[in-house]
This record gives sequence, C-alpha cells and structure tokens, in this order.
Amino acid sequence: MAPIGETGAADAAPEEPSSAGAGAAAKKGSYVPPALRGDRAGAVGDRMGGSKYGERDDLATLRVTNVSEMAEEGELRDMFERFGRVTRVFLAKDRETGMAKGFAFISFADRGDAVKACDKMDGFGFKHLILRVEFAKKAQ
Repeated sequence: MAPIGETGAADAAPEEPSSAGAGAAAKKGSYVPPALRGDRAGAVGDRMGGSKYGERDDLATLRVTNVSEMAEEGELRDMFERFGRVTRVFLAKDRETGMAKGFAFISFADRGDAVKACDKMDGFGFKHLILRVEFAKKAQ
C-alpha cells in the first residue's frame, strides 16, 4: 500500500482534465472545431468575418489599375507609404509568366491616409503608364 499523501496526489491528477469542461473532450481524442467549443465559441473566430477589423480594411483599400507588367510590390509599397502606413500590398501576377496583370490593391491602416493617396496618385505616371487609383469596392 502507498502512503496516504501519495494516494491523494494520484487521485487528484485524473480529476483535473474532467473539470476542464469543453477541454475534456479534446483530451479524450476527439477534435472539437473552434466554432463548436462551448465556452470559447465566438471568442476569437467571430471577429474575423464581419467585425470592425474586416470593414476597416475594406474602407481603407485602394484599387490601382493600369499598372505596368514590370511593376513590383516593393515599388508600389514605396510609392504609397509616403501617405501613411501601408498594411497590405497585393499585386496580381500571372502564374505562368510572373508578370503583373495590371492591377493591385493597397491597404492603409488609416482611411484618411488612403484618401490622400487616392487624390495624389490618381493620374500619376509610373513606368510609362498613367495609374488609375480609386477605392476598392466590396466583392459581391
């Protein structure tokens, strides 16, 4: 027989996972998707879709067209960063050739910076082409 102190410690270990609630199911080997986890449902995942984070990005994103085939993301970032903090640059490229397709999306941290960039960069000459800059519209 084991001493009383050791037996109590052995009994306490199995009780800890069962008191975890939703976490107990995951410890038994069954996967529970984040959206279906009891106490965590909506804690992080709900903010991804339609919250202020997604909308803010849409409101401060510019669509740049008539971009040269020879353009690079870094060049676009450098051109637009003088108006404010750029959070994302997406330059569409052809998969086979690697050349730019002629359009890009530039996202700013602040909508005011995006407005300034739109006003100043619309009609700007870049690599022998005149850029067309406007606010991006939501995909439907």
